Amino acid sequence: MSEDAPPTTLERAYRVRLSPTADQARTLRRLFGARRFLWNWALKLDRALRASGQRSGVTAWSAALTALKREPDTAWLADLPR
Repeated sequence: MSEDAPPTTLERAYRVRLSPTADQARTLRRLFGARRFLWNWALKLDRALRASGQRSGVTAWSAALTALKREPDTAWLADLPR
């Protein structure tokens, strides 16, 4: 092997099957749904902040998320684990 060759990498894949109970499945669906909701909300917030010329940083995101959790329609976010 020459000194100029890139280091070799080994890639592996693992297949895992989960068999959650009904309660666990409900919790997982809730968490995955919240993740998707927050992802779409964050994209919308980022675009709005950039369009208005504001910085899209940790401070703005944290304040906006705290305010979102306090709104009546999205208060369910406060019940989820961080």
